[in-house]
Amino acid sequence: MSRLQTFIPAAGQRWAGLAGAAITSVGLLAALLGLFFQASSQPWLQPTPEVLQLAADCQARPARAEQGACLQRLVAQHTAPPSSAPTLTRLARLDAVPPRAGADRSTGRASDR
Repeated sequence: MSRLQTFIPAAGQRWAGLAGAAITSVGLLAALLGLFFQASSQPWLQPTPEVLQLAADCQARPARAEQGACLQRLVAQHTAPPSSAPTLTRLARLDAVPPRAGADRSTGRASDR
């Protein structure tokens, strides 16, 4: 009968493998933490009394779609840099366009009735 030969790496090879796995794990962890740090440095909407009142006004809208659109405008206006003011004004004007005649108010699409 022949003996089954197995390969047992030397101690230096085992330590090298362990070090390589540790370096790879630390590198991946650093990359993930870097992405989270980058995302967290973006502007947040601060809960000031003015913003809370405007959000309450948005929540008082009758249609859910109107509430969502109002909240999106609120966040865009309060977190946007000053250079985007003309763009926000243009978007606000486009949003103020009334729906077409015969359109469903919640979706803005024409109804089949």
